[in-house]
Amino acid sequence: MRDESFGPAAEKPSQLLGGIRVLDFTWVWSGPMLTSQLADLGAEVIKVEHSSRLDSLRTRGKPLRATGDGPAHEMNPWFNQVNHGKKSVLVDLKDEDGRRKLLELAETCDVVVENMRPGALASAGLGYEQLASRNPGIVLLSMSMAGQEGPMASMKGYAGLMSSLSGMESLCGYESDEVPAPIVGMTTPALGDPNGAEHGMAVLLAALYRRRLTGEGAWIDLSQTDAILALMAAPLAESQINGHAKVRGNSSPASYPHGTYACEGEDSWISVSVPDDAAWSRLAQVVAGGLQDLRGLSVSERRSRRSLIERQLEGWFRSRSGKEAVERLRQVDVDCDVVATYDEMLQSEWRLARGLTRATVHPCIGPQEIFVVPWLFGGQSAGAASAAPLLGEHTDQVLGSIASAEDTSKSVEGRR
Repeated sequence: MRDESFGPAAEKPSQLLGGIRVLDFTWVWSGPMLTSQLADLGAEVIKVEHSSRLDSLRTRGKPLRATGDGPAHEMNPWFNQVNHGKKSVLVDLKDEDGRRKLLELAETCDVVVENMRPGALASAGLGYEQLASRNPGIVLLSMSMAGQEGPMASMKGYAGLMSSLSGMESLCGYESDEVPAPIVGMTTPALGDPNGAEHGMAVLLAALYRRRLTGEGAWIDLSQTDAILALMAAPLAESQINGHAKVRGNSSPASYPHGTYACEGEDSWISVSVPDDAAWSRLAQVVAGGLQDLRGLSVSERRSRRSLIERQLEGWFRSRSGKEAVERLRQVDVDCDVVATYDEMLQSEWRLARGLTRATVHPCIGPQEIFVVPWLFGGQSAGAASAAPLLGEHTDQVLGSIASAEDTSKSVEGRR
């Protein structure tokens, strides 16, 4: 068993998982995001790669603002984001010598994370039984699309399929009182990957805590499709009550007005939430015009006059900038804010104050802001301020240390 005593290192957020070693067989987004967060918290994460089957994020192009240059597989900023703080070793899983090295490496690890198709790791001789026979306390987290067992276990796919199977896509579209409502869907945001990462993170930390108490390892079967379904308690309850889950569009079941409105200028928007009748009265007073006479309406009464209210609101927002609209509404304590662009978010005071990023310099890409775990510990944020590894950058270091340990063990054994 490895020493898991955190000691004084726990006072530093970026060392909370100091002493934990992770063998990372993940690729694309969900698995690498999880293991990068483990690195943010101080774990040593060893990413297993091979030049014949590169992580697909390595092959998705270089940034427009890159200040450096290098091989195409080293230039993608997305790969740099979700693999920051890790080590990279080149090992061929299909090679007998490669499997031997990985099993020896697993003996020194606390955690193995993989998001391959079910059975792929076992067919390479690196399944849970093989790992646990060498290291009984090891925790293996398998993050497949639809689980290691069950009717969809053989399915392969990405986040859009997960959110479709879970029913989430059917809830994303234009608001309608009709059933079925017109569906647009939201496959582009790919919610499945980061959601799978966070569900995996929670159960993995729980398994590590149990292992600390009992010494027992575990094999965790996480279906990322199931993880999306776990987010959908509200529409499930609504379907049980009303017979179907309604597509909400730009609205809320609990309040009105609630949503996003276009302001003056090109692609300028504001989000507004009116949670109660008092807030509605204040909003109506500011917008004035045809809304002043409607200040005393309840939520249900406002909804019955929605066409009139929407015309008044849209006209008011369209006649002023988002910044001006926010200032006016906040003066009367109406919850609202501008819809920021991504670049505006990066420059925002709240993002800087919360310590959500670290400045890194990648040897090929150049400077890049890396997002780290969004948790504060005693007012301090965690995060590994180091870029993603170059392909195979740490192969000699990591595998060499195992060889040195074996030589030392044989030498000690020989002297007995």
